[in-house]
Amino acid sequence: MRRFFAVLLIGSALAFSEPMTREAVEKRLALLEKDRLQVIANLNAMDGAIQDCKYWLDQFDSEKAHATKEVKPTAKPGHPPAAAKKE
Repeated sequence: MRRFFAVLLIGSALAFSEPMTREAVEKRLALLEKDRLQVIANLNAMDGAIQDCKYWLDQFDSEKAHATKEVKPTAKPGHPPAAAKKE
């Protein structure tokens, strides 16, 4: 009697069955390790994209804060601001 096993592929609803042999398990392990490396690469790319978006949002916030900040003229002690001087 032959044994069969079904493996559910990550990210899909497809399953396949094949005889449970050492070669089949080694083949499946190699495929899973390859897929794992691709998932890690995709995760790293996603993390980089998220970091990039957060950087640019911080830049927009900094520009907005800088644009709304009032610039007050500074005067030296004992001297009135330039706008207050009379000719």
